[in-house]
Amino acid sequence: MAGNKFREIAITIAQSCADKKALSVRVYDLQKKSPLSDYVVLANVESVAQLEAVEEEIRIRLKKMGRFCINRDGALSKTWRVLDYGGGIVHILDKETETNYSLGEIFSAYKLLNWEIMPSKKTNKKKISKRSKRGAGKSKKR
Repeated sequence: MAGNKFREIAITIAQSCADKKALSVRVYDLQKKSPLSDYVVLANVESVAQLEAVEEEIRIRLKKMGRFCINRDGALSKTWRVLDYGGGIVHILDKETETNYSLGEIFSAYKLLNWEIMPSKKTNKKKISKRSKRGAGKSKKR
């Protein structure tokens, strides 16, 4: 059961990263293979401002879900932040740092979760048809 909760957290983290234009957002499924976490999210950013924006977006969305960061590392770093949400850990970093520390290679043995097919709550807006737009504000004649 906890795995499903952490899966939802990992997908929310990934969608938050993508919505702030992070590059190469990947979710690795580590369930039953790692004592540290069920899921790890890797997301690349291109600037310090984007790094901070992605981190803030994650914190806001997960706070709305009643989830709070257990541990945070890299507060002073301009290239890499790690946020720990228990069963979901996110690494927000620039591509050069990921390459230098071989993070992509470290997690390559784990299954990638296809999170992009999951609907985002933020982008799931109700569409109004042309017919209902035309009729809006007009009273029906009887």
